[in-house]
Amino acid sequence: MNVKDVIVQCRLTPVALALLAALLFGLNAPLSKLLLPDLTPMFMVAFLYLGAGAGMFVVSCVTRERRTEAPLSRNELPWSVAMVVLDVIAPFLLMWGLKMTSAANASLLFNFEMVTTSVIALVCFNEAVGRRMWFSIGIITLASVLLSIDFTDISAWRFSRGSLLVIAACGCWGMENNCTR
Repeated sequence: MNVKDVIVQCRLTPVALALLAALLFGLNAPLSKLLLPDLTPMFMVAFLYLGAGAGMFVVSCVTRERRTEAPLSRNELPWSVAMVVLDVIAPFLLMWGLKMTSAANASLLFNFEMVTTSVIALVCFNEAVGRRMWFSIGIITLASVLLSIDFTDISAWRFSRGSLLVIAACGCWGMENNCTR
């Protein structure tokens, strides 16, 4: 293998891993929806974390690259605890929402995580938000509202509880994303 092949392989590996992660994340809602009639949401959350742990174990065995991480400081501890708590609550909300809405609806509502992450970063950390980002936030918010309205009875519009639970999960993930900052 020549130097050029090694360089191309090194550049493609992160892209391939990112695409694999996106594929697995995209399969989350449809596969969970298939299993939820037979399993409780709490069991599904445990099953998701078991799968994530198994996947990380395989990655650590395959990479064989040992890194030493810096220890957490006292200042980072509250943020780390918040990350863990939010990352436990979010899948639970998602699984309850999936019981009440379609997998396609939930998958589309996952985009609302970007809105919550951006707005929290703006409000709490004074992150800059440009015109294009505001436009994206507006479009995603509008689409999420439309996806959340239950149109079964046109005379009495209401929000779907399942959709609102999925949006709440996205809110938890948005807060968790900002805790990692």
